[in-house]
Amino acid sequence: MSEGGGSIFGPLSLSSLITRIAELSEAINSMFEWYRRSKVCYAYLEGISAEDVDHCGVPEDCHLIQGQESVFSDSKFAQHRWFRRGWTLQELIAPSRVELYGEDWAYLGSSLKLLDEIVFITGIDEKVLNSNQKQKMEFLRRASVAQRMSWAASRMVTRPEDQAYCLLGIFGVHMPLLYGEG
Repeated sequence: MSEGGGSIFGPLSLSSLITRIAELSEAINSMFEWYRRSKVCYAYLEGISAEDVDHCGVPEDCHLIQGQESVFSDSKFAQHRWFRRGWTLQELIAPSRVELYGEDWAYLGSSLKLLDEIVFITGIDEKVLNSNQKQKMEFLRRASVAQRMSWAASRMVTRPEDQAYCLLGIFGVHMPLLYGEG
């Protein structure tokens, strides 16, 4: 504590707290747009090697029936938490290109190279992942609410409100947030 009774980090006022909350709200609301405008998004999949991806290939004659488990859902690549976290959904959907890296920053492939695997793992429509930005946004607008919600249904988040907040950009919603309020 300093002589004036404030903390060593400086004074904490209601206005500085409100400013921080407003900045967080704006960042959460803008995240999808930031990814959408990026040329490339880099994703690091800890513990995954190129060999893990090679053992995950989609058989040529395999067609996933809606609601059916992926043929390689037990693979280390398919089970990686990056495919299961709420906030990474927009990292996968919004950018023009996603480059995936694994253990020791070994290149695993682009989202386009691994498109079949990613579609099977996530259930996200191929058109959303494999289109230019204009087409992608049109496909997102045309996708049903149920379809877009299904992409997030099995994803995990730290806070309950993140389940909704990580979908804002996917639904084209911008709203004031009460982060940390549940």
